[in-house]
Amino acid sequence: MDIIKILCVIITFQLLFLSLFLITYKKGNKTSNYILSAFLFFNALLVLNLLLKISGVSAYSHFPPLSLIGNSNYFMLGPLIFLYTKSLCYRDYKIRVIDIFHFLPLPLLVAAALIIHLLALSKTYVYSSGQMSISCEHCFFATIYVLLLGYISFTLLALKRYRRELKDYFSNIRPINLSWLSLILISFLLMLLVDAAILVLSLLGASSSIIGKQLLILTLLINFVFAAVLAFMGLRQPGIFTGIESGLKYGKARLSKAEADLYMKNLKHFMQQEKPHLDPSLNLNDLAERLSIPARQLSQVINDSLKQNFFDMISSYRIEEAKFMLLDPSHRDKTILEILYDAGFNSKSSFNNLFKKKTGVTPSEFRRINQH
Repeated sequence: MDIIKILCVIITFQLLFLSLFLITYKKGNKTSNYILSAFLFFNALLVLNLLLKISGVSAYSHFPPLSLIGNSNYFMLGPLIFLYTKSLCYRDYKIRVIDIFHFLPLPLLVAAALIIHLLALSKTYVYSSGQMSISCEHCFFATIYVLLLGYISFTLLALKRYRRELKDYFSNIRPINLSWLSLILISFLLMLLVDAAILVLSLLGASSSIIGKQLLILTLLINFVFAAVLAFMGLRQPGIFTGIESGLKYGKARLSKAEADLYMKNLKHFMQQEKPHLDPSLNLNDLAERLSIPARQLSQVINDSLKQNFFDMISSYRIEEAKFMLLDPSHRDKTILEILYDAGFNSKSSFNNLFKKKTGVTPSEFRRINQH
């Protein structure tokens, strides 16, 4: 048994085991676990299909569409990773009937695989010139790759929107910004590009070359690491964070100017006197509860009156607090690290970036320039 078959066996077992484990796992977000389980299951079918094909299973020899039908499972990874991302971002996310439309291309792809076989189009070239020949089978795979690329793009946009909305809720977003999921998506994109490279080699008639086999091994290894990390982080994430509520925005029920001015006055007074920004875990709901103001209305006041989101407002207060400490002789013996924690930050890199953005210099430079 060569290395490719060994990898296929190991990865198929790994994916099926993780998929089964997620279905029976009692903790965390059940919706996220079920979607991730489905993602891993279809990924397992994809690898199993490759294993059966290269092993020369008789059914594949007598009925070639089986291979194409098996490869159509590749498409399922796009919608599932998109829905999984949404389930992590929003705690009130539920699978809806409309989500079924994401999977409609699958039966169309299966039908296309059967048509390719029945009409013998897999042997009819759509384009042939020189060393390159493009068949309907190549077009079949190209369509799947384009659809997947679209879903990866939609997922990245959903993550970008989520991170923007986080700033309306939290004063510290680094532990919950799902940066690990971005890395996962990049690895997924890399796997897709490697598979596309294998398709190009097929067009050139070099898919069985040493380079083609090396690329196939590479995409299998990426899949192995990708699935393991995704499952690990997916299980770990609910313990850290359960998502935000969708639709924080206040909609049509807007405050009058008098109400907004009163809330703004109370907010400023409370921030100056109580200094809630010194609490690194402060979020919108906490502040709203302490002010006895509905969270949506407090968000409206911050957005409309201050032209800021919650994260930026709290960060501004923390930067001012840090500047005061850096200038205060009584804090001269404190390190920058001690000051950033005292000011309400819990990340050195985040503090340095925000401080320089606000003042134009680093905290160390600010202290040195203003020393007397």
